[in-house]
Amino acid sequence: MKKYECDGGSIMIGTKDSRVCLPNGYGDGCHSIKLVRTEEEKEKFTKEYNWKWVGSVNGDKFYVYSYDCLRGDELNDKENILYTLSGRYGVYVRNGNVVLEKWID
Repeated sequence: MKKYECDGGSIMIGTKDSRVCLPNGYGDGCHSIKLVRTEEEKEKFTKEYNWKWVGSVNGDKFYVYSYDCLRGDELNDKENILYTLSGRYGVYVRNGNVVLEKWID
């Protein structure tokens, strides 16, 4: 589990050339983000604790950023990249926290 910060109430995912900010279900602040890779882990987050699905992301080598208002050269700075991912992921939120569930490689 890692931490991200936001002033736009979202988690930013993408690349320097194209990004999306998905709402985190809470708003600004410092929140946690976790990758899950199995159906069992997903069930724990989505059913038992009422996580809400907000979308999916699919691609080759995209980033999950540590802050939702980065710009310019900040977008390629490794200090601002929490995860580098490839494949398809479901995005779930609850009280600002985010779970990314691996769907397809």
